[in-house]
Amino acid sequence: MNPRRAADDTLEDRLFRQARPRFEAAGIVVRGVSTRPAQARADVARAEELPFLLLSDARLRITAPCGSRPSGRARTSVSSASS
Repeated sequence: MNPRRAADDTLEDRLFRQARPRFEAAGIVVRGVSTRPAQARADVARAEELPFLLLSDARLRITAPCGSRPSGRARTSVSSASS
């Protein structure tokens, strides 16, 4: 894994974690999608104490149609709680 990419992912994870109270106050639910295998995804979620669900899409069924490449990078998205 590219250490720079991993550092970027970690920063993004931390920023979403820090913003959680603002998202919740606005009725927004955060979910992450990672192209890493399930165990690697679980390790990241645990190590970073992520307060949101981080799904594994190692087969690119979700991320490929959105233009993601198999880089191993997590993608985080937000949606309204009413969606």
